[in-house]
Amino acid sequence: MLNRPPLFDPEATVPISRTLSAWSAAGVSLALIAGGVGAVPALAAPDDITPVSTATLEWGVNAVSQGTSNSGACSYFVAGIANGTDADYRSVEGNVTLLKRGASDEALRVTRENRCLPMMGEDSRQRALFTAGTGQYNATTGEAHIAWTGAFTVYSYGGLVPWYVKDPVLDVDAAGHGVIRATLGGSAGDPGGSGAITPLTPVKNATILELDNVSIAGNTITSTPRYAGVDYFPLNDPKNPASGRSATSAISPATKAGNPTGWGAWPTDMVDFHYRSGLTTYWHSSGGSGDAKKVPYGVTLHLAGGLPDYADIQPIRITQQPRDVQALTGDTVTLTAAATTNVPMTYRWQSAPSWLGPWTDLEGATEPTLVLPDLKKGNKTSYRLQVSAGKLTANTREATVEVQDPVAPVEDLTPRERVVYAGQRAFVTSGFSGYPTPTYTPQLSRDGGATWVNVLPGDGLLDSRAMIVEAVPADWDGTRYRTIASNGVGPGVASSVGGFTVLPVPATPTLRLNVESHPVGSTFDVTKLHNIDVVGAGFGAPTGELVFGIVPTAEWNARGADYLATNAINRVEIGPGWNITNGYFDRTLRPAANSLTPGVDYSAVLLSATAGDRSLDAAIALPTGPITAPVVTTQPRSVVAPVTPASGAAEAVFTAGITSSPLPTLNWQRSVNGGAWVDLAASGPQLRVAYTAANSGDRYRVAARVGSEPTVYSEPATLTVGNAAAITGQPAAPTGTVKAGDEVALTVAAQGDGLTYRWERRAPELRLRGLASLWSAIPGADSATLRFTASQADSGASFRAVVSGTVPVLPGGDEFSVTTAPVLITVGAVVDPGTPSEKPSEQPTEKPTEKPTEKPTEQPTEKPTEKPSEQPTEPGTPTDPSSPETSPTETSSPAETSVPGATAEGTSSAQPGSDGGLAHTGAAPVLPLLGAGVLLALGALIAARARRRSEA
Repeated sequence: MLNRPPLFDPEATVPISRTLSAWSAAGVSLALIAGGVGAVPALAAPDDITPVSTATLEWGVNAVSQGTSNSGACSYFVAGIANGTDADYRSVEGNVTLLKRGASDEALRVTRENRCLPMMGEDSRQRALFTAGTGQYNATTGEAHIAWTGAFTVYSYGGLVPWYVKDPVLDVDAAGHGVIRATLGGSAGDPGGSGAITPLTPVKNATILELDNVSIAGNTITSTPRYAGVDYFPLNDPKNPASGRSATSAISPATKAGNPTGWGAWPTDMVDFHYRSGLTTYWHSSGGSGDAKKVPYGVTLHLAGGLPDYADIQPIRITQQPRDVQALTGDTVTLTAAATTNVPMTYRWQSAPSWLGPWTDLEGATEPTLVLPDLKKGNKTSYRLQVSAGKLTANTREATVEVQDPVAPVEDLTPRERVVYAGQRAFVTSGFSGYPTPTYTPQLSRDGGATWVNVLPGDGLLDSRAMIVEAVPADWDGTRYRTIASNGVGPGVASSVGGFTVLPVPATPTLRLNVESHPVGSTFDVTKLHNIDVVGAGFGAPTGELVFGIVPTAEWNARGADYLATNAINRVEIGPGWNITNGYFDRTLRPAANSLTPGVDYSAVLLSATAGDRSLDAAIALPTGPITAPVVTTQPRSVVAPVTPASGAAEAVFTAGITSSPLPTLNWQRSVNGGAWVDLAASGPQLRVAYTAANSGDRYRVAARVGSEPTVYSEPATLTVGNAAAITGQPAAPTGTVKAGDEVALTVAAQGDGLTYRWERRAPELRLRGLASLWSAIPGADSATLRFTASQADSGASFRAVVSGTVPVLPGGDEFSVTTAPVLITVGAVVDPGTPSEKPSEQPTEKPTEKPTEKPTEQPTEKPTEKPSEQPTEPGTPTDPSSPETSPTETSSPAETSVPGATAEGTSSAQPGSDGGLAHTGAAPVLPLLGAGVLLALGALIAARARRRSEA
């Protein structure tokens, strides 16, 4: 915590010295203004007045001031006026003693160690006890006037906002209406945790509590605090009581309608004070879940009292809290907690749909450990352990157990390009969704992303989407950074890459516009409302207040030694340390529309609030000029994507075109299941989305903003994820020999969304003559199976199926079909060139003539140019010598298959890479050689038969 200036002890409120008897003797009526209560009748005769000298007032303020705050810091009381530091803690000062109350109102001593420990549930039940109150009361009419001296300080947020109540005074009228007034003081703080505080001027005689139904019975005064139905209308300027009040209630109509009998507010003086302290809506209903804690506690009043007898009971201390668990379906989870006190304890586990409750006891769960077996997917439940010791209870924090199937990390918050001064504090942003929630390993690269090392702020794992670098080193200039997200589902995933530009620290105070929110070229339209982000460095450690605002540049240039920018637009006085940390400055100005004059040059300025001190002067000129609203010139297009792309990652790309002057700030948004639009923290005209099937139906749009111009949204684009067409079974050629007139059936197996089929045929001559790509659709062939009656014209023809779907094979692509491998069909008898199809009989089928018409010669009439081989050069070589050329290799389709049996179009021994069995040797002379070989074989056969006949 930062060192704080001491809170000065304001002038003590002088106790009211006039007694009721004095008022009565003077014939003056006691007029109490208590929420509209007017003058009351004159007091009774002086002999009915009873003096008081040992009255006590005990008060706990409300539940907001007890125990743990929303920030996790404990709010507690300190006796006396304290400065917000732990070193200033004390439990007794003067007539004020702090204590705790048990369930049966037994008193416990407060110590530094137990001040934050709960007594009942989450309530620490702190009380400030004022003793030795003096005054008078009238037992007949019920009128009373009692005053106490002393003070106690409430350390809201653990001392971030310290405020005190001093010298309370109680007045009660005969109608039973009462009011407690006191001096309110303390400091305005920053509940956000900066540690900076600013002393507030004390408010004397402020009404801090109004009481109804006040009655006196014996020495006890009972009452009911007034709250429900009390309205609050804030000051137009919270710092200026003379600024008048708003005509609009600070409690919205929706809040009132949502809690018609319970909404309310503290007395106006109390709320006004806390609108200056920074605890604004903690003192009236606002519609939030914490409204019930804002209601004032009752005061315990005794006319003759003193310090209590303290019970020997220690508050319950929770020594081990149960932890949140992200479990997988079917897991068994064990939750454990522990507590201590000086009396026996009992335990009971409770569950609730969320941390807000309602809480239900779990049957049989009465041990410090809770076992949850066989968890079911989709379950998300909060658990806590309630510990009891006598009538005291304490609850552990809530532990949430969530159960889902595992999901690998997916980036949804990209790193930014950061521009900082050396040594300045900076946030490193990166984010991933996934289950369990990913942890992050930050990495830095000094060579443009070629190599990476773990850095920031250590080498361990982090689970934060925004990591803080307390002081960016100067040698990080030009470095790149990223994070590796891991959650146990597959390997770690690297984020996109951001970078640092590190500026040297200036020797003198210097301001500049934050280039991340105001890129170079940005201008400000003086007719519009703007958020102007200003950063700076070189300020050292200011000890006094600073002035920040916007002034005409000419006025700044002409300033004198005593210049304090009293007429600055958006002028604000800044306490030391609030917006300057280690010499660095960061603040936003919000000039209202038309607060700047067109044509006048302005500068944002920072200077000391001490006249004559010019050591902190710094200014930055504001570029003013016309601004044009964003216009969407190119709308993002919807994307249809396959669950499993044919190649590459499952990533959809959306692109938008936006024009404006200056360049707009772009932010992409997503809507799931028609729900609200959620920022993706993705900037730039293009969005890349890693998707799964679960993202089908998600919508995306880009929001464009320039200054205070209305945000412009593109039309939404939808991501549709489905199954692209895929071949799961290729069509197979028929078995056996296909003859003319046979029915042929070719079938393809495929899967995908919205499948359609188209069968195509390629004629034999097109395949053989190098026209392999010419396919013709077969009319009416639009099912998974092609059926046709084979004819001789089909011999050597190829067939294939084209399967199309409604989902492209690549994300956003225009290819929706896949094609099977071609199937080659042959029709006709099986022929084996060079080998008789049947063994010849010993006798010819027909009786030959006695003398052949022409005796064959021993050798062919014309000797072939080359001796034919006994077998064809390569199986599958065509035997038709009339074909002038062989078919070239078909590189556009897979190898075709054919039926068994060689024909002019192919053989059963077709080799992979050939087209229907045609050998691609490039040897054109094979065809005539093969024909000559056949003639020689036939001639030899005829000669052999002739010899057998002559021998017979």
